[in-house]
Amino acid sequence: MGKSLYVKKMAQKLEKLRGTGPYIITVPIHGPKVTPDDVLVLLQSWIDSHACNSTIIHFDISPKVLPFVDTMLFSLLILKGLCDSHGLVWRCRPTQFYAVEITVAAKMTNGSECCTRSLLDLLPTVNCVSPLEAQKLMINGQQAPGKYLMDEDTFRSRTYQLVYQYLKRHTAKYNLDTFRSCGVPNPSWLEIKHFVTFLNRQLDSCEKSVFCDDSLVGDVLKGLKSFVVKFMIRMSKDFATPSLQDDDNDEESGRGADDILQYYQIVPRQKWEQNPHPYIFFNQDRTSISFVGFKANRRTGDLINPVDGTVIEKAMISPQLITELEQNRVNFNEDYTVWNQQKDLMVQKLGTVMGLDWLHDPDPSYVLTIDNLIKMLAIQMRFRCGIPVVIMGETGCGKTRLIRYMCDLASQGSGRKNMFTLKVHGGTTDKDIRKVVHKASKKAIDNTAHHLDTVVFFDEANTTDAIGLIKEIMCDHRIDGTPISTDIKFIAACNPYRKHSDMMIKKLESAGLGFYIKSTETEDKLGKIPLRQLVYRVLDLPPSMRPLVYDFGQLNMGNEKDYVSQIVTNHFQQFKAMNLSQYISAVVNVLAQSQAYMRKREDECSFVSLRDVERCMCVFEYFLQRKDLFFDHMNEKAKEEKKEPLLDPVSRSLVLALSICYHARLQDREDYEEAIAKTFSSPLALPGGTQQFRDEVKWCQEVLLDAMELGPNTARNSALRENVFMMAVCIELCIPLFVVGKPGSSKSLAKSIVSTSMQGKASKCSLLQHFKQVHVFSYQCSQLSTPDSVIEVFNTAKHFQVNRNVDEFVSVVVLDEVGLAEDSPNLPLKALHPLLEDGTEGADDSDETVAREKRVAFIGISNWALDPAKMNRGVLLTRGEPSREELKLSARGICSNKKDDPIREKLDGLFDPLAEAYHAICSRQRKDFFGLRDFYSLIKMLYWICEKSATRPLNWQALEYAIRRNFSGLDEFDPLDEFRKRISLPSDATIDYFQLTGASTGPSQLDLIKASLRTRDTSWHGESRYLLFLTENYSALRILHHYLQDVVRISPVVLKDEQPMETSSGNEFSVAYMEPFVLFGSSFPKDKEYTQVCRNINQIKICMETGRSVILLNLESLYESLYDVLNQYYIEHGGNRYVDLGLQTHRVKCRVHENFKLILIAERATVYEKFPTPLINRLEKHFVLTKSVLTDWQHAVLEDFENWIEMFSFIMDCNRNYTFKKEDAFVGYQRDTPAAVVFQATHYIQQLQNVLQSESIKESLTLHLAGISINRFVNEAEGSELWRQAVLMQCKCSLLQTASPDALIRLKSSTEIPKKEVNYLNDVYFKHQHHSSLQDFLSHQFQDSTHLEGLLIQVTTHGHLMSSSEIEVVAKQLDMKHSRVFCFMLQDFDTELDFCNKISTSFNHERNDECNTLLIVQCESGDQCGDLIACARYRIYDERAKVLQTNSQAKGHTHVIFIIHLPPHTTGSSFVGYQGEPWISIHIDDLRVSESDQLTLQDALSHKISELFSNSSSGRGQEQMEVEMAEYLHHFPPQHKRLYRCVQAATSKLQGSSTNKERALKRLSILLDVMQKDQDNLLDDNTFYGALVNHMHRILKKRDEISEIDNWVLSEALDLRRRQHSGTFCSSLTRKLDEVIIPIFAEVIAFCDQYCNLNLLHNQENDAITKFWISIFKHPDILVFNYDDIITNPRSSLHLMNENAADYFECQLPFFWLIKDAIDSTFSNISNYQIRNSKQLLKEASSLISQTCLGDVLGSVVEADLDRLYNCYLRDFVRSAHRCYHKDPNLSSDEIRFVSDALSQLAYSAQFCSVDGHQTLIDKICSLHVVYNMHKRGGALVWTTDDALP
Repeated sequence: MGKSLYVKKMAQKLEKLRGTGPYIITVPIHGPKVTPDDVLVLLQSWIDSHACNSTIIHFDISPKVLPFVDTMLFSLLILKGLCDSHGLVWRCRPTQFYAVEITVAAKMTNGSECCTRSLLDLLPTVNCVSPLEAQKLMINGQQAPGKYLMDEDTFRSRTYQLVYQYLKRHTAKYNLDTFRSCGVPNPSWLEIKHFVTFLNRQLDSCEKSVFCDDSLVGDVLKGLKSFVVKFMIRMSKDFATPSLQDDDNDEESGRGADDILQYYQIVPRQKWEQNPHPYIFFNQDRTSISFVGFKANRRTGDLINPVDGTVIEKAMISPQLITELEQNRVNFNEDYTVWNQQKDLMVQKLGTVMGLDWLHDPDPSYVLTIDNLIKMLAIQMRFRCGIPVVIMGETGCGKTRLIRYMCDLASQGSGRKNMFTLKVHGGTTDKDIRKVVHKASKKAIDNTAHHLDTVVFFDEANTTDAIGLIKEIMCDHRIDGTPISTDIKFIAACNPYRKHSDMMIKKLESAGLGFYIKSTETEDKLGKIPLRQLVYRVLDLPPSMRPLVYDFGQLNMGNEKDYVSQIVTNHFQQFKAMNLSQYISAVVNVLAQSQAYMRKREDECSFVSLRDVERCMCVFEYFLQRKDLFFDHMNEKAKEEKKEPLLDPVSRSLVLALSICYHARLQDREDYEEAIAKTFSSPLALPGGTQQFRDEVKWCQEVLLDAMELGPNTARNSALRENVFMMAVCIELCIPLFVVGKPGSSKSLAKSIVSTSMQGKASKCSLLQHFKQVHVFSYQCSQLSTPDSVIEVFNTAKHFQVNRNVDEFVSVVVLDEVGLAEDSPNLPLKALHPLLEDGTEGADDSDETVAREKRVAFIGISNWALDPAKMNRGVLLTRGEPSREELKLSARGICSNKKDDPIREKLDGLFDPLAEAYHAICSRQRKDFFGLRDFYSLIKMLYWICEKSATRPLNWQALEYAIRRNFSGLDEFDPLDEFRKRISLPSDATIDYFQLTGASTGPSQLDLIKASLRTRDTSWHGESRYLLFLTENYSALRILHHYLQDVVRISPVVLKDEQPMETSSGNEFSVAYMEPFVLFGSSFPKDKEYTQVCRNINQIKICMETGRSVILLNLESLYESLYDVLNQYYIEHGGNRYVDLGLQTHRVKCRVHENFKLILIAERATVYEKFPTPLINRLEKHFVLTKSVLTDWQHAVLEDFENWIEMFSFIMDCNRNYTFKKEDAFVGYQRDTPAAVVFQATHYIQQLQNVLQSESIKESLTLHLAGISINRFVNEAEGSELWRQAVLMQCKCSLLQTASPDALIRLKSSTEIPKKEVNYLNDVYFKHQHHSSLQDFLSHQFQDSTHLEGLLIQVTTHGHLMSSSEIEVVAKQLDMKHSRVFCFMLQDFDTELDFCNKISTSFNHERNDECNTLLIVQCESGDQCGDLIACARYRIYDERAKVLQTNSQAKGHTHVIFIIHLPPHTTGSSFVGYQGEPWISIHIDDLRVSESDQLTLQDALSHKISELFSNSSSGRGQEQMEVEMAEYLHHFPPQHKRLYRCVQAATSKLQGSSTNKERALKRLSILLDVMQKDQDNLLDDNTFYGALVNHMHRILKKRDEISEIDNWVLSEALDLRRRQHSGTFCSSLTRKLDEVIIPIFAEVIAFCDQYCNLNLLHNQENDAITKFWISIFKHPDILVFNYDDIITNPRSSLHLMNENAADYFECQLPFFWLIKDAIDSTFSNISNYQIRNSKQLLKEASSLISQTCLGDVLGSVVEADLDRLYNCYLRDFVRSAHRCYHKDPNLSSDEIRFVSDALSQLAYSAQFCSVDGHQTLIDKICSLHVVYNMHKRGGALVWTTDDALP
């Protein structure tokens, strides 16, 4: 029994009970997104009318959404309610029964799926087992609780019984099993249903057929019915057997990455071409029978495959029956190949089976073959049986055309619409699907009345996320839970599941595909395979659809040739006057061979279909019609080259058509040319073979290129020639064109040329006046592209074309960088399928096509191949890497188009070696980092150099300069080496065109950067490309700020109109000067959206028009929109230059100022890993690292500084298996940090020298110049040895500010850095740099009154961020007004605009008063937010700069504190700890001021652990400090209070019985109360706390004496593992301290709480008991704790384990067991123990006890307390020494009391006591022992134990 059937049966039971309906509501949940709103919308319609009825609410959940429904199901099923986004709540009613249907895998690897499964396991569960498992259980008679096997009612229905009875009789002799008769080894219930349904339908028709009625035809057709039944069973197996690979295991478990593809492969025996298709159909009239697809052997009765003659099944039919059927005109030897030439016969066969009354051919152009006929019949049979049809086949194999033909045939020319097609793509939504189905449902009512089926066709169904809804429609025959009319038939077509080859994947990704998200990181996957690696971007099919899939097959060579022949014949009808019939066979042969050649390829060119044949014939027709327009010009070209042209117009037209539709898609074209040249046969002519083929194509391309308007210095290379040719012809014919080629292959240039030149009758060239006028609609593709935006640009183009003569005008949609949209998660390019194929959107029910000549033209420009499903719908032009000859030709054209150019002649000898070097570079680079644009720019620059040098020869310095300008930025190898190997030029240092700093040694990196920054009016060689600076930590931005004005000296220019400039934050301010505008891309969560990109583009537009340079950082989502700008293909008009700027369809012509410069700054790793190749190749690239701009003497300082950093950092950890790294020592350390520090230190020393020269020397200014003579330094020249020392010292101190405190501690173990320097560094760090707390640091900084613009401080911390109340305390200490303190969390902002608005409030807050403002921005997890922090940091700087500019007279300052939390020892983070000016960077390990009871670094450094618990105030101040740095630290009290914090941890270590939890809580409560009361008397030994501290001190002191670790702080700093799992270093030390003291503390507690001894400490009724308790506890000689014993034999795990033992009791006298043990020990030591005088024995024992410490305590008891303490001891003594006979507690208590009284009376008897009685507590207690001992030995008392005193 299946799941759906079980739910249906539940509804039937409810119907019997209630009698009213509805009984079941089905809520399908199939995704792709699941929200409560979606569910509640489906339930809403049932609430009003059926709220009170008993109802089953059935949730049908797709396996794909299982991970996302756990929360919703928990709310609905457990909490009994569900809330939508509007706050409306659905409450479950008692009358509602919820049934959840899910298909779960046996093994789940997804954590979310497991959560959902665990939730459902809490509910009552019904397991519906497979048919095979049900069969085994029933055969074995096993019981299966909770499992439902088979529904008897269904089995006994007529449908199943009819099939069962026939099968039973048919298989009886084979003893086959009923459930295995469907031919599937382990079928599902759905497959059995399909098998039974199909066979039942056939058997029912069989019984009703007169030919199978034995009473009517038994004498003439004997055995026909048996033959038909056997044949029907075979057919049913064929129809029920899945075509896809079987998968018994879970889809995910145990699979490799590619294994899921096998799950979607057609079983070899089920492939259409490899499987015979013998069918017997009972025609629609239910009387006649049709036999198709097989032959029969008259002798043996074998069924024969008519295709290959193999036996389908032996002895299937008797020879006699064959004879009788042939006598009734049934031909069992039909020649089906003849049918292909008899279309009317096949139409008749189809009409007979389909029951059509009137036959006609709905599409004469359609090639109907026997293969198509059988496919249509198979579809019709599935229709009859109600089985949905899912066909899988390659794109272009004729699926759509076949179905349309079948439906048109069924309509019998009535014109009724009976087919609704939905062109499914990635943008298709549930709404689109519902719209089509609802329209089809309405139309089906009318069609049914006319006995006409209505067909809904989902084309490419597996490309949409809405596949779950398609599954519900097709498999469940419902939509959103509502049943669909059975009169609607559904067909779905699926693209195959195939993966690109590894070589192809590498090719695509190296070109840039997937640069945003790596293939290993993308979530768009089929199983584990990224969708971008699939040939077709297809999604997973729902499990219920898999059994429905059958192979549509591929066209074989013969069938395809038939199609080609029909297509050629149809097109030749246009040329009846030319009588071209003799060419048909030859043309068909050429086209068929072209198709076959392409299919043998293993790249994107292999995907061909009949669409290519159709397009080829369209182009052929075009050239043949315009032969007079082209061919005469081509003949002239041939004469110029002295070659013979083709004179046959048909052959020439075919060559040109082949070049466009086949030849152009290949990169290596020679093989194709040779193969096709051989297929040209008479009457076609190609006398020159392959060379003739090439020449004809080239001549036609040159004819068109000559007609175009080309700009100056435009290279007429083969790439441009072919691009222009292809674009012009495809635009004319409205054939979609995809141009694929590497950057620099003239794609964009050709587009511009064509759009400018093709102006129809207004064209300047007479040839182009015969072409259409072109209007281009450009669309810039990007990651933000959506299907709707793609459709929008097509609609705009179509509307613009309306009411225009399409013979003279055409709109052209150009998708620029279409490959970028291919990588978009929105899958926007799926919308292209219907737009390119039919000219419709495809998102509705329209299956009509727009005539090709009325469509808009389309050009898609890409750098890599796209999904074949797209490219198959257009012509593909692939431009490969140009050859050396092509490069040389391009280079000459770039230099000049003049025949004689003396400047070009100077370079002629270099073109070949330059091209060779370029090829060598391309072969060496892993990614296409350098491309053709770099080579072309190199040629331009060399030409300009030669032009500048006039008659002077080109020297090596100039060549090297040009090479480095265009081939820099790659760290794999030095491209200059490849040029140096091949080019030898004289070196002439006297000729320096560039004013270089090192002309003799070539340009330095700084020279290149300076030169590249020059604008057009300051550059010696005119305009350069825009720039890409590869940097680290955004250091290039700091360098540019310095060199753009200080070196390049761009003059500030006041804007003419003072127009307000909108900043990136959305605010406006007046720009007074033309300094570069920095646009730092936002990393806030919601700023990756379209609106933010538009805002950024608008800012760039303003800068372009005003000539203000733009610096872009962190704007990856924007760069695609700038491709036209980066191309620098300007349109000149009115003396101004214009270029397209915008996003998607929103593009405008923007004026470009001649001084405008665009600079991209990006992290080097980001460029290499994520930047697309088209972007990289468009830009001039340079490394701009701080290191690259340092001078020689600075490099020397940098080398010393880096050596010092290594010595500072590289220290082995305590386990000797890890060496600490630089990142461990300096927070936020990056590779470029040392150079940045040197750069900033130099600037600081320069400023310091200027101050020293102009002012009196101040001590504060000389702090970091220790050991340097100030008098010498004042006038010292920059770069001298003294300067280097000063800069190096400043570098150390600057970087030291970012160091963690544990790094300074580790220096103590360093052997590389001298001790003196270690002490100096510690002094600087701990004393002068103020790292102890944020308050301390800010107090020091605010004392400096020189910060006229306010401070910018970046603080890193390993501790917790500060709360608002803590910040208020800090502000109060700094004398800041509460109203002037602003604090925000960076993660609280969603957009940059929100952040800027918030911080601008603080900058502009009452700027006219003298009060300062404090702005604190805090960021959590800074190691994961590097880009966000950098963005926020720059926005703060930007807002601050604006305020300072607009309100320079403000009196108050705004201090900005950026606090960033980082985990300790972070590696691999992009966060930068050292920022340099204007930011002050510092690491403060813990932001808070330490409280008095907290462990501070001072305490830890100054004391051993035992000394932290010293109770001697006099001795502590005289102890020697552990480290020299602690001498200046402030002294804090020891860690006495730490014990109070550790009480809970210590008590938790006591291993008492689990049943005695109350005692554990009581113990904890007592200690907390007592220690809390003693908090104010920690140094008083007469308190428990004071005595405890003394004990701890003594134990820890012993530990320190035997410990092998001399410095516990250093040991902790060297322990990497512990540092990684702690926050601040102080917290790490505190944790270490706790680890030491807690076990010891636990031992003390364990000893003190024997016999519940702690209860007496907390005795509120008797102060004497408490005093006695403390007097014993504080005495170090009575309570002796040995550290060795504690470690080797801890008591906390021993005595408490027996707390519930029978002899365990609560004592009444503190530490009674110590007293008892001491007295017992004393008696054992009396030498004359045999003395018979008991008084003498008592006297001697009392005397010995009195001499002990315990005796002192006992003797100090006052007389008033003697009796109480004695009675307490008496009870404890008896309980410990006497074992009771009675188990009853009451009786045992009486026994103890009796024994106690007896002992006491004896002790006070005359035998043991004097006349005056016992005078001291010692005498009283000792008398008990004497009595107990003597009477036990003498037998006067009955004792139950032998463990008495000796």
